[in-house]
Amino acid sequence: MVSACGGDAPVAPVRVAAVAVTAPETTLKIGAIVVATAKLTDVNGSVLTGRALSWNSADETVASVSSTGAIKAVGLGMTTINAVSEGVSGGIALVVVPPPVASVAVTVVDHTQPSAAVQAFVTLRDADGNVLTGRPVGWTSSAPLVAAVSSTGVVSGVGPGVATITATSEDVSGSASVSVPAVASVSLNASALTLLPKQTVRLAVTLLDAAAAPATNRIASWSSSAPNVASISDSGVVTALQIGTSSVTVTTEGKSATAIVNVVAPPVTNISLSLSDASLVPVAISSPARAGTAIRIFALLSDSAGGRLPGRRDITWSSSDSVVGAIVAADSQSAVLTIGYGPLPVTITASLDGRAASAVLGVPYTPGSITLSLAGAPAKIITGDTARLALSILTPPRISSAVVWTSSNRNAAMVDSTGKITAIGLGATSISARSVVDATAVASLDLMVRSVL
Repeated sequence: MVSACGGDAPVAPVRVAAVAVTAPETTLKIGAIVVATAKLTDVNGSVLTGRALSWNSADETVASVSSTGAIKAVGLGMTTINAVSEGVSGGIALVVVPPPVASVAVTVVDHTQPSAAVQAFVTLRDADGNVLTGRPVGWTSSAPLVAAVSSTGVVSGVGPGVATITATSEDVSGSASVSVPAVASVSLNASALTLLPKQTVRLAVTLLDAAAAPATNRIASWSSSAPNVASISDSGVVTALQIGTSSVTVTTEGKSATAIVNVVAPPVTNISLSLSDASLVPVAISSPARAGTAIRIFALLSDSAGGRLPGRRDITWSSSDSVVGAIVAADSQSAVLTIGYGPLPVTITASLDGRAASAVLGVPYTPGSITLSLAGAPAKIITGDTARLALSILTPPRISSAVVWTSSNRNAAMVDSTGKITAIGLGATSISARSVVDATAVASLDLMVRSVL
C-alpha cells in the first residue's frame, strides 16, 4: 500500500479495466502452435504490467492454451481463447481447419485387364505426408470410349485402348493408366429360338477378352435379317411379328454371334369349313353339288381363344369319294374339288395337328329311288344290222340321270353311249343300262344275233 506524505490517506492501486488478446494467426491447422499475448490497460488506456493473468479455451477439443498463452490446435472447429486478469477478461476467436491436400495418388486394381468393372483407389496426403480422409474427390477419364469411371472410382472397360484415370481433390490431381483389351469372342445364350407371333424374349450376350475375362460395358449393335418376321431392340429384345425365319446378330469390335429365330403359327385348336373365307358357318348337307361343277371349300383355323389363325399349307384334305368329289387343288386356306357322277352326298375333310373338320356336299340319295326301263329292240337281229334302244329313267330331283351302256358279249353285239346296238357276229348277248348314281338301278334285255331271221 502506498501512503501519502504529511499524513494523507493511502492511495488505492490502479485496477485492470480491459484485456486485449492477440495471436499471430487465428486460423490454424491441426497440430499447429502459436503464442497469444494479452494487453492489460486501466480506465485511461494506460498499459498495466506485472498483473496476475490466467488463460482458458472455450472448447478444449478444438484448441488448448497453456498458462503462458501457448495455443495448440487439436481438432477441427471454432473456439475462443480467453485471458483473465483481476476478474476482467478478453479473448479472440480461433478456427482450426484441416490441412490442405498436398498430393494425390491413384491405383487401379488389375489396371492391365479392366474388361469388367474394377475399383480405382485414391490416397490423399498433406504436406507432412499424413494421410487425409473425408475429402471430396472427383474422377475423370481421358478416353471415356476406352474406359469410363464412375463418381466412386469404379473403372469399366468400354473399348480397346489406353486411358488415363484421374482423381482430383482441392485442385490437386493424381492419375493412373489403364489398358483395356479387345473383345476376343462373342456368344449368345441361345443359338435358336422358336416363338409365336407377338411373343418377346431377351437375348443375353457374353463378351470375353483373350484371357477369357468378361468384357462388359462394350458398345454392341443388333440386327435382324428379316425385321418383318422378327425385330430386335438395342437391348437385345426379340419380338416375333409374323410366321417365318430370321437371323438375329449382335456385333461388337468386329466380333459377332447369331441366333436363328423361327416364328411359328400358334397351335390350332379348332377347324371350321366354309364356302366363304369370311364366314365361320360350316358347310351344310343341303349345299348343292352338281355333276361337272367345281367347288372351293375354305378351312378356317382358330386358336384356343377363338382368334383367327393364318392358313397352313400342311392341311391335309380328303374326300369320301374321289370320283364324285375329287380334290384337284389345295393351298394354305382352301381346296378345290370337282363333282363327278355318282352317289351323293360326298364328305370333304380337312385335318391339321390332330384336329379335323368335315363338310357334306349334295342332297342325300337313297338307293332304289332310280328306275330304268328299255324298249325298242328286236328279239333277234342279223349280223351287220343296227338298232337303237329307248331308255326310260326316273330320278329324284338334282340326281344325275346318266347311265353306262354295256354288252355282255361284245363278239355278238356292241352298244354305244347313246344306246345304239351294232350286230357283230353270231351269238347271244345281254344289253344293259346302269345308273352312274346307283349301281343297283339296272335295266337290260337279251338279244340273239343270227345270220338270217
